[in-house]
Amino acid sequence: MLGKLKSFKLKNLVTSLTISAIISTLIVGTFGYFNMKVLNKQVSDMYSQYLIPVADIGNIRSNFYQIKATEDSKKSSAQIKSYRNNIDKYLSDLEKTKMDDQEIKYINDIKSSYSFFEKIWDGQATNLTTEDLKKIQDEESKIDASLKGLQSYEEELALKNKELCAVADKASERLMIIIFALSLALVTIIAYIIILVINKSSEEMVTTLQQVAEGDFTVRLNSNEKNEFGLMNSALEKTILNVSDMIKSVKDNATNINVQAETLSSVSEEMASSSENVTLSVQEVSKSNEFQSGELLDINSKLKEFSNQIQSIVNSMKAIDGNSRNINTMANESDEKLEFLIESVNDLSTSFRDFTGKMNTLGVKIGKINDITNYINNISEQTNLLALNAAIEAARAGEQGRGFSVVAEEIRKLAEESKGSTQNISKLTVDIENDTSEIIAMTNLMNNKLIEQSKVVETSLDSFKQIISAVEIIIPEINEVTTSVSDLDEEKNTIAEKVSNTSSLAEEISAASEEMAAISEELSNSTSEVAKSASVLSSTIEGMISCVNKFRLSDH
Repeated sequence: MLGKLKSFKLKNLVTSLTISAIISTLIVGTFGYFNMKVLNKQVSDMYSQYLIPVADIGNIRSNFYQIKATEDSKKSSAQIKSYRNNIDKYLSDLEKTKMDDQEIKYINDIKSSYSFFEKIWDGQATNLTTEDLKKIQDEESKIDASLKGLQSYEEELALKNKELCAVADKASERLMIIIFALSLALVTIIAYIIILVINKSSEEMVTTLQQVAEGDFTVRLNSNEKNEFGLMNSALEKTILNVSDMIKSVKDNATNINVQAETLSSVSEEMASSSENVTLSVQEVSKSNEFQSGELLDINSKLKEFSNQIQSIVNSMKAIDGNSRNINTMANESDEKLEFLIESVNDLSTSFRDFTGKMNTLGVKIGKINDITNYINNISEQTNLLALNAAIEAARAGEQGRGFSVVAEEIRKLAEESKGSTQNISKLTVDIENDTSEIIAMTNLMNNKLIEQSKVVETSLDSFKQIISAVEIIIPEINEVTTSVSDLDEEKNTIAEKVSNTSSLAEEISAASEEMAAISEELSNSTSEVAKSASVLSSTIEGMISCVNKFRLSDH
């Protein structure tokens, strides 16, 4: 049975415990909620169906007794009316409540007697006979009896409802106790199982750990359980196996180290004798390096002199290269300027040709202006003749042609002025035409000179192009020489650097040889110390093996 319980996981048990507690709480809460609703409904029904009707019945009886007790007629009329209104109100409230057949019967009896009572009072409230008073007393007795009966009946119903509430409350209480007891029992059982599993599994684990603490690594744990302790046992068993393997490995390694320590002791003795031989060899190498270092320093000084001569050649070649490039640049610039000059002369020659053409066109147009002025001059002469004829005709007409004669005179004057103006224009156009002819002649002369200058410039341009071609041929050759000299300078620097590095290396080798000699001496001393340490290590390993042998290990 315990083995089956140990197969349960603690997580599942705790989860079951939590779920049980939650379900129990929900059940108790649900039943409590619904029982409270039922109880609240019963209390509400008791208040509305029993308590309020009893109070209304008491108020009806009180008002009815007040009517009976009223004797003052003046005062009784208003008071009785007020009491009757109250009784009507309370009766109306009673009818609104939920009633059974018995209650309805009581209400009807009360209303019947009270109706008869009201008729008597409304009909003859002041002149009542003995018979009327007797009837009133009878009806009053009936009303009082009905009210008492209704009140007793309501109290009886309230008592029954109270008993029902008590029964329901006890049933609910019993159910809550049963649910609580079952929940408590379930939670207790699950908690007991958890405690039992924890105690049993923890006892096994503590026992195993005590054995391991005493050095017994042959113990085996039950890792077949499916709960958390089974997982811990599995992990602990792996740990024990790993530690056991580590101790075995330490034991084996300690044995090997002991053997190696003995071997190291013998090897260190051999190294001590070998280091002495190395020291002698290193000292001889140091002497050879000192001689080589002196020779390299002499080579380095001669290379510096050679370097200065090459540097002088390089500087000269660079100056020649710069001058040739300047010549080429200047020639190219002059070539460009001459080409620009030729273009300018050609543009100027073109402009002169255009100007000459425009001047010729201007001469033609001036000739046309002369033709126009001659035409205007002819028109003026004809206008003058017409004006003269008009004046003659006006004189023949006498007094009637006087106005026309004045107009003809004015026209004649205008014609003469127009003729004078055209003559002046003709003189000006002749002068302009002469000046234009002179300008055309001068521009033709200048154009011819520009053409001659253009030919001279073109000849100079051809010469510059030949110079530029020659310089461009020389420049690559100078560049090649300069490049070769620069390469030679760089190779010289490389050689000097390598010689310097070799010299430095020789010095470093010499210093290193001295250090190696010192190190060899230290190594000789260290080997003896290693031999001593190997002996101490061997004894220490033997002590460690004896300690490791105290552990009890399994062979898996």
